[in-house]
Amino acid sequence: MTEGASLPRRSALTGLHHQLGAGMMEWNGMLVPSSYSDDILSEYQAIRQKAGLTDMSGIRKIRVSGPDAGAFMDYCITRNAQAIPPGGAAYTALLNDAGRLIDDAIAFRLDAPSSRLYAAGWLICTGGGSGLDMLMQTARDPGHHFDVNLHVDDDLHCLMIQGPAAAGVITSLFGDDTPASYRKFGHGLARLADTSVLVARTSYSGEDGFEIFAYPDTAQTIWNTLLRQHADTVSPAGFTALNIARIEAGLLFFGQDMTGQETPAELGLDFIVDAEKTDFRGRKNYLACHKSPRIMTMGVVLEDGPGFTAGDRLTANGTRADAEQAGIIRSAVHSPWLDKTIGIAHISTAYAVTGSNLDVVPARTASHSSGARVQVTSRRFIRQPVLPL
Repeated sequence: MTEGASLPRRSALTGLHHQLGAGMMEWNGMLVPSSYSDDILSEYQAIRQKAGLTDMSGIRKIRVSGPDAGAFMDYCITRNAQAIPPGGAAYTALLNDAGRLIDDAIAFRLDAPSSRLYAAGWLICTGGGSGLDMLMQTARDPGHHFDVNLHVDDDLHCLMIQGPAAAGVITSLFGDDTPASYRKFGHGLARLADTSVLVARTSYSGEDGFEIFAYPDTAQTIWNTLLRQHADTVSPAGFTALNIARIEAGLLFFGQDMTGQETPAELGLDFIVDAEKTDFRGRKNYLACHKSPRIMTMGVVLEDGPGFTAGDRLTANGTRADAEQAGIIRSAVHSPWLDKTIGIAHISTAYAVTGSNLDVVPARTASHSSGARVQVTSRRFIRQPVLPL
C-alpha cells in the first residue's frame, strides 16, 4: 500500500509515524505502521522487556446507546452482555446466521462517568472482519425492533502500551495509580491535564497492557509525551513486531487465522461463547456444529528443513503421491523467544494431534514437499504472568 493511496480512514498520528521513519501498511481501511526501522527485534523486545507503544486506531469503535442497548449487545455478541458489569469488558465474537465467526471484538460496558462522556452505554471495538456491517444490519432490521443508536467513532483513537513496564508508565502518565489497579478488561476514565480519556487494561501480546482511547489532539499529546518523557522505557512498536508477539501468545488475527468461515470451536474460541443464553445471532447453527469441528486451530513448530510461511500446505505421508491434505499454515514468524520458526495452522481434526508431525508443501508448488517438517503443538507458545479477572 503506497503512502498516497486513497483510504477511507486516517489516523491523526500518521504524520508522527512518518517523522519516526515508519513504513506503513493498510489494515481495516487505514494506514498503520508496519515498522519504524529494519530493527524489528528492538520493537519486539520493547513489548517483551519494557513497553511497546502501538497505534491501534484501525480497530472499529462503535458507541451503542438507546433504551435497548443492552438487549442489542446481548443478541449481537456471543458473551452474556448482561453479566458484564459497568466498568468491565469481555473478549467476544460476532457470528453470522450459519454460526460462523465473522469478527472478534472487545465489548466495553461503560460505567456512569464514561457513559456520560461518550453518550453511550457500550463501546464495542471490532477487528478486521464484517462485524461492523452485522451490527448495522441488525440495528436496522425491523424484525428485531431494537430501539438503539450506533455511532461509528473514527475520531476516537486507540493507543496500546504493553509490556512489563506498562503499568508504571500509565501511573506516571496520569499521576494516579487507579488505571494500574484495574483487573484485566477493567476500564474507566483518567484525567490528562483538563481532558478525560478512557483507559482499559487490555493487550494483544501475552504481556500486561493498556489501551488509551482519546480524540485526535489528546492522542497526539499522549503519543509524544510517552516517547519523549519515557524514552528509556517506551518505544514505538509497529504491526510486524506486534504480529510476532501475538503469535507467540497464541492470539488470533482476523484475515489470517480467522477468515469468516470457521466456527468458534474450530478456532479454539468456544470459551467466548455463552451457549446457555436463550438467543444470539447464529446460536442455532452454532449449537448444531460446535461438537463436530472440521478443523482445529493449532500451533506448529519447525522440526527440520528450510522453514515455512503463511499459505503453505501441510500433508501427511510426506511426498507420496497419495499424501493426504492435512491443513494450511495461516500465520508464520521466527520467534525470538524460542529461537524457532513457529506458526498457527488450520489442521484437519484427524491430524490435529499434539506432538504429531506433518510435512510442508510450499504454496508456490503443486505437490512437492519442501523438506520442512513441523510438529503440531498448542498454539500458546509462551505463557506470561496472567492478571486476575
